[in-house]
Amino acid sequence: MLSIRLDPKTENDLSRRAEALGLNKSEFIRRLIQEKLETDASKPTPWQLGHKFFGREGSGQSDRSQNRKSILKGKLRAKTSRH
Repeated sequence: MLSIRLDPKTENDLSRRAEALGLNKSEFIRRLIQEKLETDASKPTPWQLGHKFFGREGSGQSDRSQNRKSILKGKLRAKTSRH
């Protein structure tokens, strides 16, 4: 069982909408939740949307993410030593 608290306007809107469809509030909410779960399950994830682009422009450095801090420090030192 699940209980939720709604502000008066939302509860009133819910009651009117459920009544217009000939449903009680519980059934209306169950249907909305099920619809949302089904809709979200069919949407591709961010990974699925972009996987063909990930790693496409490689740096040639296989350890770049692991050594990012030292790489950045080196670049900053090189930049500040020029001045």
